[in-house]
Amino acid sequence: MSLAKVKRWIVVVIWLGLIFYLSSQPATESLELSRNLEKLIVALKEMVVPDLTIEIHRFQNILRKAAHFFVFMVLAFLVMYALDYSNIQTLKRKMAITFGASVIFAILDETYQYFVPGRGAQVSDVFLDSVGAMVGIGLWLLFEKWRQRRSAHRDK
Repeated sequence: MSLAKVKRWIVVVIWLGLIFYLSSQPATESLELSRNLEKLIVALKEMVVPDLTIEIHRFQNILRKAAHFFVFMVLAFLVMYALDYSNIQTLKRKMAITFGASVIFAILDETYQYFVPGRGAQVSDVFLDSVGAMVGIGLWLLFEKWRQRRSAHRDK
């Protein structure tokens, strides 16, 4: 196994660990993390567009749901990148493995959250995670196309 392949899979495992860590936080800690991020975003908004008003309750919910989307988007991108060094020949198979693994992990993650104090499992979060995974796969495809064009341009 090549060192590049091992490094890519280590990054995937670290990202999965981060997702697990965030899911392990009781509701009070998770809410505190969201509030700190919210304060940062509101401070940035005040600097850029001070006249814009934000309804904080709605913003908190959007922020928490966006986090689901984002972490699984990154996960899928990283898995596609790691599979790039695998023996799997077809792109469709890589995409299917990535999407399937992402959905399975999303289901396991939500199931785990059910047992964390103050947290719950929501099917809508699995859906958001799955959509994030699809976008992550799409971003990897764009990245790969860019990388191939850059390589072809360099070879000229």
